[in-house]
Amino acid sequence: MKQKTLWIDLTEWVIHFRPIQIVFHFIFSNLQPLVTERIAQLRLKTVPEPKTLKNVVYAIMLDNFQIKRIGVIKKQGKTVAIEIHDEYKGGLLGLDQFSHIAVFYWFNKNDTTEKRKVLQVHPRGNRKNPLTGVFATRSPQRPNLIGMFVCKILSIDETTIYIDKIDAFDRTPVIDIKPYMPAIDTVSNANTPVWVP
Repeated sequence: MKQKTLWIDLTEWVIHFRPIQIVFHFIFSNLQPLVTERIAQLRLKTVPEPKTLKNVVYAIMLDNFQIKRIGVIKKQGKTVAIEIHDEYKGGLLGLDQFSHIAVFYWFNKNDTTEKRKVLQVHPRGNRKNPLTGVFATRSPQRPNLIGMFVCKILSIDETTIYIDKIDAFDRTPVIDIKPYMPAIDTVSNANTPVWVP
């Protein structure tokens, strides 16, 4: 009886204590969308089904965003192009007004646990260059395998962007494209190490 009375008293205290209400509202309003997304993923079998509540909470905390492939790099002879998936065709509107783009892609051929753990490399694969942290290089070996290359647009045909060149393999997944803007992307008097061309 004492336990029941204590529980009722505690419940009433929580209900009437405004700061506690605010905290509870914040927690559940932010957690609910993540729970909904996780349930949808499990129903579609896009992720391994967690077996315990602990695993569900852990997965929600660490896996609450996605990177989607918007296209793929195509190389055939001297022709280099970016094929954008049809569902992202609308995102190309206005791109023909720019001369250059920054292409972000995924180093899928380096997507191994071992290569993701590499944190220091000899830049450009040259051992004469000093051992350097991957965040100070453009190495494809890094925790998140994102590459970036500035390309000149030759022409755009429907969902195909023809470019001059790109430092990536054929069939490399493209994850984003941004227009090159000289006023924003050009830095004067920039310093670089001696090994940078």
